[in-house]
Amino acid sequence: MLERGEGRIVNMLSEAAFTTPPAPAGSGGWGVAYAAAKAAFHRVTDMAHVEFFARGIWSFSIAPGLTITESMRASGMDKVLTDAGHAPAPPEIAGEVAGWLASSPDAVRYAGQMVSSRSLCKELSLVAGWPPPTAP
Repeated sequence: MLERGEGRIVNMLSEAAFTTPPAPAGSGGWGVAYAAAKAAFHRVTDMAHVEFFARGIWSFSIAPGLTITESMRASGMDKVLTDAGHAPAPPEIAGEVAGWLASSPDAVRYAGQMVSSRSLCKELSLVAGWPPPTAP
């Protein structure tokens, strides 16, 4: 990237880096190691922005919110999390935002920042039907 004079770094984070879990790990929450690793990883975005933005490298962090995976479904963790009050989003939400940040010239306004994939996806209408309509 430095040789080319351009590039994009898109880090996938977790709100676990910044929020207190509602319960212990395995019961609707997460462990300290996971939260600490995600919080430290966010600093990679900040530092890469400070060190490399002027050389054409943009860095971003994405906070995807709860995204239900096949592994979560298989283990029953999806039900534990939704029962604990979390609202899941489909994986396409974070995926489309990552693609947009990695390719759009307009993404420069988010360089060096953490963005909520749910909010940005809604703002840019990246996924048809997102967010789903709310019940009256």
